[in-house]
Amino acid sequence: MPNKRNVPNEMQQPETTGLPAKGTRDVIVGREHAQSVLRECLDSALAGRGRTVLVLGEPGIGKTALLRDAAESHQHSAVIYEWCREGVPFSPWPAVVRKVRGLLAEPEHAETDDLLNRCAVRSEDEDLFVALTEALLAAAARRPLLLLLDDLSNASAASLRFARHLSLQLWNSPLCLVLAALNTGADGDDDLRNALGDLTRVAHTVTLTGLEPGDCETLIEHRVGHRVPTNVVQHLHARSGGNPLFLEHAVQLWQHSGSLSIVPRQIEDTVLSRLRLLPPGPRAVLDTASVLGRQFSVELLHRVSDLPRAELTAHLSVLQHAHFLRTTGPATMTFVHAAVTELLYTSLPPQAAAQTHARTVVSSGDDAHGLGLTPTELAAHAESAGDQLDPAITHVLHTAAGRHCIHQMATEQALEHYRKAYECLPCRPAETVPTPC
Repeated sequence: MPNKRNVPNEMQQPETTGLPAKGTRDVIVGREHAQSVLRECLDSALAGRGRTVLVLGEPGIGKTALLRDAAESHQHSAVIYEWCREGVPFSPWPAVVRKVRGLLAEPEHAETDDLLNRCAVRSEDEDLFVALTEALLAAAARRPLLLLLDDLSNASAASLRFARHLSLQLWNSPLCLVLAALNTGADGDDDLRNALGDLTRVAHTVTLTGLEPGDCETLIEHRVGHRVPTNVVQHLHARSGGNPLFLEHAVQLWQHSGSLSIVPRQIEDTVLSRLRLLPPGPRAVLDTASVLGRQFSVELLHRVSDLPRAELTAHLSVLQHAHFLRTTGPATMTFVHAAVTELLYTSLPPQAAAQTHARTVVSSGDDAHGLGLTPTELAAHAESAGDQLDPAITHVLHTAAGRHCIHQMATEQALEHYRKAYECLPCRPAETVPTPC
């Protein structure tokens, strides 16, 4: 009979090293595809055919929760979890070696100690790559190994290159390498970007995006312990973009204050830290887009920004890669999170915002409908432009918005627009607003 790995019974229990404590938002919903890919790769590794999986997503999207789920569902492997520390040379591999040391027999400890010394001296040594690979494969030969590496975006280019080297060598080994990284990087480090790109070509890639409204509803009910009105779920989903971390903070704020309009401080801090990574060009485009609203016409943005089309397209590509914007139609884009739109807009200097509103009105010309602007939206831009726009233009636009509201049977809104149109007149007679016909 073939040898089926004579592992003592006590070794059949999962041996997990370093996995962080489970949090309240680590409930997995809406990730069936990602779980299926991980399960297939883990089963393949158990059968001696190693795999590498790269899990990508923005901060808070649930990458660590997915890694935890993989560890908890795989009962027949040794599990090592480690995260990459920014600024630490060759992180996380020295920490991984220390944990692997505990899985090896004592006579092999001297070899791992030598590896640690070599890691501290030269991380780009090809001989070191070979020795590290041999140590990891030796540990996996003793018992199938699930190696979970988080925050890979903090790793150095050398660390990423070794991850790729290992991925190319584990195909006939019971070792599954699961890596989690941000897909929002925009810091301009070409060396890191190229190294991560090389890694994606040898790994099964799973990209986590925002949860659907139904999955958000499940998470909200899990958090609050009861059903929540549909309009509240819709608002929280729009504000969070389906990001579980953002959703958690928004729900907490709603529970404690009853507010659905305030951006939680934790979300604000996360968004601002990501915005600081953007180059000046894409950041300026994002500021302009925030004035147009959460969903906007790319053509309108082109006109308002006054950028060459090729340059604007390049900036939008960066913003999509950084997961600030997504395409929602042939000619429209949307902010992934409503909270990002609000934070950007409220951080603009008032005069700069007013000038952009004015440019929006002027740029739309006679093609507002084709650019996706309703008469009421155009009037709102004109009103927000203030003294940056001729009052006569604002008068015309509020009047048109009033007529539009009448046709929509929205009488109160129509009267409000007519009132504002009247107030724009330079010399108003002392009489009431005329009744619309």
